[in-house]
Amino acid sequence: MRSEAGILPQAMAERRRIRRSYRAQRAARRRTFRSTRNTERRSLNVVRHGKDRQLDAHVTVIRRAKKRHAKPGLAMLNKSICSHMHSLTCLVMACMRAQ
Repeated sequence: MRSEAGILPQAMAERRRIRRSYRAQRAARRRTFRSTRNTERRSLNVVRHGKDRQLDAHVTVIRRAKKRHAKPGLAMLNKSICSHMHSLTCLVMACMRAQ
């Protein structure tokens, strides 16, 4: 019984180690692929803060959408609608405060 209890966790650990190494390999592969693509983008993003960074993130979203052949226009529309809604809300709040 004791030997069996010793063997089982060992086997489990072995399996886990194999799986982990496979996962690590896959991650490494993904990293190498991604690094080449991101270099130029990173060079663009060096000094960007606040609003610019938000915009940049949005551009990235659109770029991703294009990659998936989605409708990047929709993302654009969403953003503009959101910003308009935000400004409208601010306006309404200001009016309420004025009263």
